[in-house]
Order: sequence, then structure tokens, then C-alpha cells
Amino acid sequence: MSNQIKVLLLDAGGVLIKLNWDNFYKTLRIPKVINGVDLKNWLDKHSLHNDLEKGLISFEVFFEDFQNKFHLPITIDEFKKAWNSVLDGTHKGLGVLLKEVSTNLPIYILSNTNKTHFNFYSKWKPFNNFKGYFLSYDLGCRKPEKEIYVKVLEKLNVKPQEILFVDDLNKNLEAAQSFGINTEHSINSTEKLRGIFNQYNLLP
Repeated sequence: MSNQIKVLLLDAGGVLIKLNWDNFYKTLRIPKVINGVDLKNWLDKHSLHNDLEKGLISFEVFFEDFQNKFHLPITIDEFKKAWNSVLDGTHKGLGVLLKEVSTNLPIYILSNTNKTHFNFYSKWKPFNNFKGYFLSYDLGCRKPEKEIYVKVLEKLNVKPQEILFVDDLNKNLEAAQSFGINTEHSINSTEKLRGIFNQYNLLP
């Protein structure tokens, strides 16, 4: 494939970062289902998580929402520790790969995330290789909403066909494709990422 890519966009969770919800339950010493409510399902579909990731509420309000539902004997600091424990490090060899590709073209993060998670993982060494970040809580919108891709394209100031976007969710990739952005699917594999970068001639 000829190299027309000028910018590389990478999702964080699931592509670069291992996600492990078992850590959340273990840290708080709680079961996955409380009073008949599947905790992960509630967080995804019924909590204020969406508002948190759009930057519309604080982590304190998010914690209050959680406590109003489950009434656990925990502090906000304990909850934050458990919340961050879901981010279970990066995949083996990721730092080396990102350093390689960043010498050839600028790389950015495009992620649905919240300030608490970003402050936690952005300190990890592999993330020193990124030129910048497009974060849902900063932009006020989330993938796969069209608005987030519009904002990214405006800020990058390159043609959609000059961007390669890698994500672990097909709905996010399909939304990007509607703008003419090149997309590839990858989940939990540095080797899969390396293969994609080689396919597009992105490595030096």
C-alpha cells in the first residue's frame, strides 16, 4: 500500500491499554452483581458515565451517582483507586513500537475517556511519544458521535484520506469511515498494531 498517511490516530483503551474490570471488583472487595444489579452494565448504560466522559460532570458527582445506587462503605479515594485499576498497563513492546512510528509521522490519541483516567495513564512512558490528544472530556462529545470527528479534522488540518485511525470498536471505525478516514481494527495486540503500521508503510 502506498504511503499517503500523514497522521496516525490511535484509540487508548483496548488498543494501547489493557482493560481489566476484575481489578475494580477486587480493589473494592465487592461482587460483580449487587442486589441483583450487574455493576458493569449499570455503569455502561444507566450511570452518569457518559456525562463524565463528555466533561459535563466532575468525578465527585459521578461518585455520588454511584453511591446513590449501591450505598457501599467506601470513600471517594477508594473508588478512584478502583476506577483507575481498570487500566491494567500497556501491551508488551508498545513503547518501542510507538517510538519507532513517531519518528516517521505524528501520532495522536483519540479516546473516549475521563479526566481521572487520563491523568492516570498519561504519565506512563509509552505516552511520551504522542504529539497530542483528542479526548472526549475535553471535546464535549464521544465516539461514535460525528461531532468528535469533525473537531479532530478541523484541528489536524489534513485531508481525511491522509489519516489512519485504529480503534477496537467497529461502530467508532464506521463513523470515521463516513468522513473518508482510513480505519483499521485492533484489540489487545502490539503485534497486530505493528502489522497494520507495516501494511501502511508507516515504520522507518
